[in-house]
Amino acid sequence: ASRYRHNFLALAVLFLLAAVISAIFLFVEPIPQSQAYHNFADKRRFLCSCHGATEGFFLPPGIKRKKGFIIPNFGDVISNIIILAGGVFGLALLYLNGTEVDEVEPIRKWQLQVCLPIFFSS
Repeated sequence: ASRYRHNFLALAVLFLLAAVISAIFLFVEPIPQSQAYHNFADKRRFLCSCHGATEGFFLPPGIKRKKGFIIPNFGDVISNIIILAGGVFGLALLYLNGTEVDEVEPIRKWQLQVCLPIFFSS
């Protein structure tokens, strides 16, 4: 029972800390960001056709959307699949090895429970 109480207290402190930090940002002006930040390297738009066709194609500049949906800055967006695949592969390894979070060394537990969700949610 004391272990669960300790986990509950730790979770409550973490939640309170997150709430306080979030409240601080309600009273702070936005951090200015250069518009050049959004100047991605790959400006191509990719049209994913969902109506029977199994492939998509790159839209030339100035062409409006047809049927399907557009992925702007395609090369910059699609390159994140490698990062996603690495994370899924790591989680699959943990699952297939039958590793429980309680069996993981403390430094790895920190990475799994805190760092990994923060990294993949940003």
